[in-house]
Amino acid sequence: AYQRAAERSDAGQAARLRHLAAEQLLRGGQIAQGLDILKSVLADAGLRLAPGPGRALVSLTLRILWLRLRGLKFRERPASEISAGDKRQLDVLWSANTGLGVVDTLRADDFLVRYLLLALRTGDIRRVAQGLAVLAGQLAALGGGRFAWASRMVSEAEVLARRSSHAPTIGLARMCKAIVRYFAGEWDAAANDLSAVEQFILTNCHGMGWELATTRSFICFALRFVRLRELCERFDRYTADADRAGDRYLAANLRTYQSVVWLIRGDPARAAKGIEGTLDAWPADMYHVQHFFHLYARCEQALYAEDPETAWQAIATEERRLQRSGLLKVSGIRIENAWIRGRVALALAEKAEGVARQPWFAVARASARCLRKAEHQTSVAMGAALDAGVRWLTPGADRGSGLVAIERAVATAEAAGAALIAESVRRWLGEIIGGRRGEEIRARSNGWMADQGVQDPAHLAHLYAPGFRTPAMLARLTGDRRTSQMFMAQTSAPSR
Repeated sequence: AYQRAAERSDAGQAARLRHLAAEQLLRGGQIAQGLDILKSVLADAGLRLAPGPGRALVSLTLRILWLRLRGLKFRERPASEISAGDKRQLDVLWSANTGLGVVDTLRADDFLVRYLLLALRTGDIRRVAQGLAVLAGQLAALGGGRFAWASRMVSEAEVLARRSSHAPTIGLARMCKAIVRYFAGEWDAAANDLSAVEQFILTNCHGMGWELATTRSFICFALRFVRLRELCERFDRYTADADRAGDRYLAANLRTYQSVVWLIRGDPARAAKGIEGTLDAWPADMYHVQHFFHLYARCEQALYAEDPETAWQAIATEERRLQRSGLLKVSGIRIENAWIRGRVALALAEKAEGVARQPWFAVARASARCLRKAEHQTSVAMGAALDAGVRWLTPGADRGSGLVAIERAVATAEAAGAALIAESVRRWLGEIIGGRRGEEIRARSNGWMADQGVQDPAHLAHLYAPGFRTPAMLARLTGDRRTSQMFMAQTSAPSR
């Protein structure tokens, strides 16, 4: 409708209408079409999209450095004192940032910092609050030593938002504050805060489809380590809403990154069908967050189906595009990439024998090192689970120290509040220990998974904690006691 109206309007009004059309298309997940229009809108405003992630990163780094030097102080002015040209440029920058925010992160951030600097210069309190809030979330996503700055920034944004008395800005600030908690690994707290934000938006705001979709996406992201039954319920409700509204942005986020919902329900065929066609609206010549989500879903589905070879082939095929996209600069993507690579490598090592396991051990160890360096304890727990899997699968390794490593992985995941990882590793701990104690440990894991609606606990536990199904384990699980005893006799000898 905006594009049709633009064809019947004068030049100034047509530019404004094309801007609104680009904003709607990008926010609704029609990325390829939205980008085509956005480029002309940016050109009209004297701006342009960075030609690649590398150029965007350089521009972003320089502007953040200037923002740190300049500080966040500003002189508040009424909106009536802001020139029409500045308002126009602010609107275009904001649309570019929100349209690309959870899609093409580095280029979105470049526009976001430009927006904030201009908002500070013009003194518009509402726009400053918006810029500070979203930048805080994006800084937390980038990780590193930025969490303290992000926390201060989002707190200031919330204060300014409340002073503005503008409900959509208050909702946005609260959403970003919860997202900062998400990137700090505070899963339960983030899910609860985001649920409250969702209700605030639905009750008090209009025209916040993108903010609502982003809130719902991050609620599901936060729930997947802690509350699986709730995740499944929200997944059904949110995907139905997204389909009714034609919101491909929300639908793609959920059907790819939350494909595990169908694995929780024991329906891998539905999981595979769910991701078909989800990226049809995304440009094929670029690599966005949703492309990584799609890769992640395919790898988890292949692992669940006991086909790690297919998962590794998918990783190898997309590795170069992922590296060149700049997305690995984003802490959350970097963590998930290391986690899926490490799990696939351990599943492949399980299938190999002797020295053929060594290349997969190297991949898993590299992933574990990356995870141990990350910002939150769940990442450390992921690394501990990978280390324990490598230790347990290593021929001739001391079984006692292997058990200690597995127990440490369980304890680390519990301390991080990542119940899914803790209970997945705990199940294999029970299998390995055996006997009455092993049954009790296994029963605890099975009880948690049953409470969460998991249909096939063994398969889901292997998806999140591969590396512990040794030949002895497989023999015991299939009732071949003789093979189990022979293997244990061979591996219990002290290593030289």
